[in-house]
Amino acid sequence: MAKTQLSDSDFKKLVRQSNLVISESDEKTIRPQLSEALSAVRVLDELDTKNVPTLDHPTGDLKNVWREDVVEPSLPQDLALSQAHEQHDGYVVTKAVFDEQ
Repeated sequence: MAKTQLSDSDFKKLVRQSNLVISESDEKTIRPQLSEALSAVRVLDELDTKNVPTLDHPTGDLKNVWREDVVEPSLPQDLALSQAHEQHDGYVVTKAVFDEQ
């Protein structure tokens, strides 16, 4: 397996397309790692896939996989609230997640 070396222009193009700002020291670390990852993926080029049928859809020929919309009993409210640290009028009370400004 030949090692893939990422060219300067290809690396700069990738950085530009990904909208990243990379320092020179980071480039010295990232570029060899990316080249190594590309080399690892290159091994797939060696596979003989001539007799492998193309895959149009990962789930095959499934048609209308929706289930019927059937009303079923749900969790009783008292059981649903049984583990809540704080309740008010049948609801779980939690801390605010948004600051009001």
